[in-house]
Amino acid sequence: MKKLNKNAKTLVTASLMGILLMTAACAEKSVREEAGHEHAHSLSHGHMKSLEQAVEQATTPAEHAAVAARYEEEANKLLKLARRHENLAEIYEKTDNPKMGGNSARHCRKIAAHLREVANEMSSLAEMHREMAGQ
Repeated sequence: MKKLNKNAKTLVTASLMGILLMTAACAEKSVREEAGHEHAHSLSHGHMKSLEQAVEQATTPAEHAAVAARYEEEANKLLKLARRHENLAEIYEKTDNPKMGGNSARHCRKIAAHLREVANEMSSLAEMHREMAGQ
């Protein structure tokens, strides 16, 4: 590979920074959209209590079953977001633009893996509350 002059290095660095900022902005937007949808969904489904309040106040089987359902709901949202990042990784891998290739795909796959891990933990918490509910 030829050595780049200082101006070319600056241009490459600036381009990569721009790509990273755009990726971060897209991720932030999707999280905000999901959060807005979640808030509307919570209000329409009577989830007026925060999850923290629901966990703290759960004493009956019905309340523990409701907490379990909330954890499963959260896990499903995280899995959906993980699939979205896997799809983004595939898009990055197929691109003809060398600046958007491998590293972006790797980052998306890493994000997806972390999201699946958190979803699994949420599912474990749901199972624990189902057991407390006697289900």
